[in-house]
Amino acid sequence: MHAVLVLSAEGVAISNFWPVPEDDVPELMRRIRAEHADARVLIDGQLAGVATSTPTNPEVAVIPALLEPDDLGQTITGVKLAHAMLWTTFDRAASVQAWMLQQANVFTKDLLENNRKLADQASAMQARFQDAMQRIDLMETEKKLIEHDLMARRLSRHAVAQNRAEEQANRPKEPADTGWIDELICGVSSFFNAARQPPKDYDKN
Repeated sequence: MHAVLVLSAEGVAISNFWPVPEDDVPELMRRIRAEHADARVLIDGQLAGVATSTPTNPEVAVIPALLEPDDLGQTITGVKLAHAMLWTTFDRAASVQAWMLQQANVFTKDLLENNRKLADQASAMQARFQDAMQRIDLMETEKKLIEHDLMARRLSRHAVAQNRAEEQANRPKEPADTGWIDELICGVSSFFNAARQPPKDYDKN
């Protein structure tokens, strides 16, 4: 690959070509000579000339020429232009790379921020879940305590009723009511006493 710079007679850059393959240099030189007859051509920083006679090969021979003192200023101008072009290319590449790095940095920061938010949300959800589970456990514990209390009360009532039944069964039986027998005996005694007394008519005689 070659860098081709076209300068006018006054040393002003007309056009430049880069990169130019080795096989395309003769055709490019022919086209430059056709468009700018008095132009100077620098190939890779060296002044190039074209042979006056056309060889059997249709390609134009490109012969590097030695620099003369009068051409030193023009050569320096071409070199400066080439350096400016190279530095511009490097600057653009560096700017693009810096922009891509900046975008990657911003994307990474956004990704980390989103991951942090997701972690905070997951932590909050886990805390709420644990709180809900503790409430459920407390409710289940209270429910079991209430069930145990009801069962204890039922067992207590059953034990009290059973103790009362045992006391009633072990209590001695009271004697039967004999008041009617006493009344019967009193009636029989009154009858016999009345039968033993003489009649009133008999006392008068």
